Amino acid sequence: VSGGLAGVKTQLTTGNNGTVVATGPTGFLRADAEASGVRGRVFWNRSRQVAKELLVLAEPAFDYDVADATIGYGLALPFGNLLDVGGGYRLNAAQSGVFRPGVRRQSLWSVFGEDQCTIRPGVTAVVSGRLDHHPFTGWVASPRGSVIVEPRHGDAIRLSGGRSFRNPTIMQNYLDFTQRFPNPGPLPPNPPFTAIESRLVGNEMLKPERMTMGEAAYTASLGAVRATLVGFAYRLEDVIGTSDPETSVAKAPVFSVWNSYVGRGDVDAWGGEAGIEARVRRWLTLTANYSHERLKDEEGHLRNREAPRHKVNGGVVGRWRRITTGLFADWVGRTEWNAANPGAPREYFPLPAFLLVNANLGCEIVEGLSASVGAFNLLNRRHHEILGAESPVRPGHNGEVIGRLVSGSVSYSF
Repeated sequence: VSGGLAGVKTQLTTGNNGTVVATGPTGFLRADAEASGVRGRVFWNRSRQVAKELLVLAEPAFDYDVADATIGYGLALPFGNLLDVGGGYRLNAAQSGVFRPGVRRQSLWSVFGEDQCTIRPGVTAVVSGRLDHHPFTGWVASPRGSVIVEPRHGDAIRLSGGRSFRNPTIMQNYLDFTQRFPNPGPLPPNPPFTAIESRLVGNEMLKPERMTMGEAAYTASLGAVRATLVGFAYRLEDVIGTSDPETSVAKAPVFSVWNSYVGRGDVDAWGGEAGIEARVRRWLTLTANYSHERLKDEEGHLRNREAPRHKVNGGVVGRWRRITTGLFADWVGRTEWNAANPGAPREYFPLPAFLLVNANLGCEIVEGLSASVGAFNLLNRRHHEILGAESPVRPGHNGEVIGRLVSGSVSYSF
């Protein structure tokens, strides 16, 4: 049995609506039990928060409760099969000034099963499936399967495929709020329209997002060197986004528009990752990897603007007697972010590529007593990782400048 309670006061970005300071208590209770192959878990998450400094409404409350119960059973079957089956129930309840009036509740049901079978030594198959029920989307199936082949000791080939989903959130179903902000641009004409009023409304008819994916991976061990190569492709269907704004009222000095959440089509993606880890000395290990991803929509346009196409990581780890040290470098490619105000056409701004260097040093002073120091962004290359604000009427994504952070710790165990 476990539980916790925290007092929260944290600043969050709300995109083009600026920032918000969420304050209030949040906590949980949880219990887990297992006996004779049967395992069960129940938990309750509860939050009572107020959003302060929000531009949309005057300090609306955000109250939510999540109650969840899951039970599973595992057993061994003939011919090398390991079967696991179970089911669960979850109740989501939320109430807020930015939702439609009243407490909004959703009951979610699920059943699942997985079978792992050793076909012969070095060949394993895993087949699983899950059924989930949502009050607005009905039953949705998620089948998955993998085959793992070990051609020799230390090497592995894995082929995986499956279909998964994401149901719309309570916010996407029930949101209903109106915001007003200054009109800095020429469209609609300014003057006479000096302010834009935008209403965003939830949609209870949304379909779940669905993803069909395939992946192939090869891991090889060559003495002190371990290498991994992965390729993947997936298709994301019925991607949930906001609709294009429609004019509701155009009466000077306010130009009013509204939009809602809709399925905005499909996205195809493919990419891969290559990585290597080499132990060049008993006390020295080198690591490096590169990843690439490309996304295209139904019309063939590239979609991964706010996600980098290229990422490169590398590191050096040393262990000498009681001392452990590490130096890591991460390079992230250029991105573009939509900074248009709600109700306005999309407007993308570039975010340059950046290099992040992190380091740590630890030492076991005596048995049980250790000390360490770490530096995040060691070179203090000040940069944005999401789009920063240009002005009060162009808040972008309220990204903050990332600078150097140095921290230290001392621990004693007995």
